[in-house]
Amino acid sequence: MGESRAYLDALRMLARRELSEAQVRQRLARKEQDANDIDDAITRLREERAIDDNRVADAIARSETSLRKRGRLRVRLAIERAGIAKA
Repeated sequence: MGESRAYLDALRMLARRELSEAQVRQRLARKEQDANDIDDAITRLREERAIDDNRVADAIARSETSLRKRGRLRVRLAIERAGIAKA
């Protein structure tokens, strides 16, 4: 299976840092990737479990509460800023 540029760019992004699906989409769009290639890359990354918004939300919550000593509201806002919808 050929690797699209969008997929490879997304893998590089995710290798550096855990990102939500929305963040990956936004960054790929900024790199002027084709919308269909972005959709295909996101689908593949979800299937491979490279993108998992629940995992990202948990990581943000842990970071915000333990490292930054922030409360519930600020944690929720940080998760929403990452493009993860309210549960």
